[in-house]
Amino acid sequence: MTRRVVLGSLVLVALLGWLAVRAIARRQGPGPRGSSPSGEYAAAMQARDERAVEASRRTYRKELGFCEAMRFVEGADVACLTDFAAEHRDVFFCGEVPAASRENCFFRVARATGQGRLCDGIRQPEMQRDCYLDAAMRGGDADACQTIADVPTRKTCAAIARNDPAACEAVTEGPARFACFRRLAIRMRRPDLCEHLRDRLEGGSDRPRLYECWNDAAVATGQDEDCDRIPHEGVHVDTLGWNWWSTCRQRIATRAAGADCRDERKDLTCRGKVAAATGDFSKCQNLRSYTEMDICALTYAFRKIDVSACASVRDDRLRAACLEIAVPGP
Repeated sequence: MTRRVVLGSLVLVALLGWLAVRAIARRQGPGPRGSSPSGEYAAAMQARDERAVEASRRTYRKELGFCEAMRFVEGADVACLTDFAAEHRDVFFCGEVPAASRENCFFRVARATGQGRLCDGIRQPEMQRDCYLDAAMRGGDADACQTIADVPTRKTCAAIARNDPAACEAVTEGPARFACFRRLAIRMRRPDLCEHLRDRLEGGSDRPRLYECWNDAAVATGQDEDCDRIPHEGVHVDTLGWNWWSTCRQRIATRAAGADCRDERKDLTCRGKVAAATGDFSKCQNLRSYTEMDICALTYAFRKIDVSACASVRDDRLRAACLEIAVPGP
């Protein structure tokens, strides 16, 4: 684990160094050919980066093999690499995904680590905004917030980093106010802060936002009863409320089991993660399709380092991959 942390730090330092070089080059402009100090520094950084990447590829050989096995499902290999980037808090995996998906990967690592500087290289405005806000929620560092050009969003970011509900209350712009109280409710584990969004509801059209806030804050507390703030029973219950409440309970149960499943979209490996976390391989049986059962068994074998589970994998390619990544040792 220590070795992985060191390697991840080297890759992160190299990435931040590259961002610094790019910023210096922009300020200095083009210089005489062959005489740019920033060019020599960039070359040195590139060499160090390449060594760190090769070392990381050796360290994460099994993770890379697992994601390679997931290629048979469109987009699953990219999602897999991005998930490992967040899980290991290591930007190395972001270099292994296609360029079109790399910004989302940096976003996930920034969210997991609270490293707001990783958001600087994201070009999509909405993703970059959410990246800064999520990094502030995780790390509490307000320095990166100063990079945000939009004033309401910058104030929101600082309020989140400082754990300041009063500052969120001063934010009147709708989306920024929602972003502020939702993330603060998560960061402070206070579902009651979502109540501040009620006065902004317009004819019930913003109920999904209120339900989302309660849902995420309840997951942060890990308390089932906090999900019950979401209307889910009685004569006035609707499908929306029931779905959010059910999702809330399921997310808490998954985390309580010790599994880290992706929330943004369906995680094909989630059932296998839960099975591995609970040590219950039966959770990989009698699923809706052979594909789901194969992925579950592959995930279980990888995470439990249990090569015997590979015998349950029906697909020949997945079974071969399973036998490679489920054995003890590096």
